[in-house]
Amino acid sequence: MKVALVLNGPPRSGKDEAGKQMAEKGAAVDKFAEPIRAMLRAVFGLSDEEIERLKGRRSVPYRDTYLEIDGGTLRDVMIDFSEGFMKKWFGEDVFGKMLAERIKSSDSTFHAITDGGFVSEMNPLVDALGKDNVFVIHLRRPGCTFDGDSRNYVRLPGNMKFVKNDGSLEEFRTKIDKTLKEVEDEVSRRCKVC
Repeated sequence: MKVALVLNGPPRSGKDEAGKQMAEKGAAVDKFAEPIRAMLRAVFGLSDEEIERLKGRRSVPYRDTYLEIDGGTLRDVMIDFSEGFMKKWFGEDVFGKMLAERIKSSDSTFHAITDGGFVSEMNPLVDALGKDNVFVIHLRRPGCTFDGDSRNYVRLPGNMKFVKNDGSLEEFRTKIDKTLKEVEDEVSRRCKVC
C-alpha cells in the first residue's frame, strides 16, 4: 500500500519544512514539479539549491556565462515549461500521472508531496493509490497567500487535514507530527477492516 500526503499551502507556509519533518519519520519526499526541476538540472546543470536560490533572477548560469531571461524570471520559465509545454502537450494531469508512477515504483509506504496546488494533479494520485490513501494537508500561515501564484488550495472529499503555522518552528513541527500520527492511525484502522 502507498499513501500520499499532499502538502498544500501558499509560498512560505511551511510545505518544505513539513516535508523534512515527515522524512525524519520515514516518509519519502517528492514534488509534482520534479520533472520541471529535472529539466533545469539537465539543461543548465543546476542543483536543487541553485534552482531555489535563482527563482527570482532574470538570468541563468550556463557554463562560463549567464543566459538572460527575456521578460521574466527563472520561476516564470518554470511556470511556462509547466503550463505552456508539459500541460499543453501531455494534458493538465501530466504531473499527477508522473508522480503516481514514481510513488508506485517506490519502496516507501508514505510519501510527502510538498507542492500540491492543482486539482488536476490530484486525480491521477486518487486513481493510482485509491481515494482512501491520498490525504491533503492544508497549511495556513499568517501573511502567506497564493497572490501571484498559479496554485491554490485544493479539496479532496474525506481526507483533509488542516495545520495552522502560526507559532514557533518547534510548535509547527509538533503539529506536523500530530497530523502524521492521525494519518497513520486512520490508515492502520482501514487496513484492519480490509
